[in-house]
Amino acid sequence: MARRADRAWLGWALGGGIFGLAASTVVLGVLHAQFLPVSQAAYVHFRIRSFLEAFLVVLVFGWLLTLSVHRRGDNCPTEGGEGPR
Repeated sequence: MARRADRAWLGWALGGGIFGLAASTVVLGVLHAQFLPVSQAAYVHFRIRSFLEAFLVVLVFGWLLTLSVHRRGDNCPTEGGEGPR
């Protein structure tokens, strides 16, 4: 996306990696702080659910923060030729 928007792709890649690492660490830390395991099966279920929740948080907020470089509908090519840039 950053290449299509003529922006620095390395900065976006590093920023996205740091954001993903920080956001998942916070989500997993909060979830682990509130959980008291009662059995091994409950702990395994909790770990799977918490990793899925952290992935979902990173995915949603990462998408929201990169809305400025997503393709908009007015940039799509038309039938008669290329669309506006």
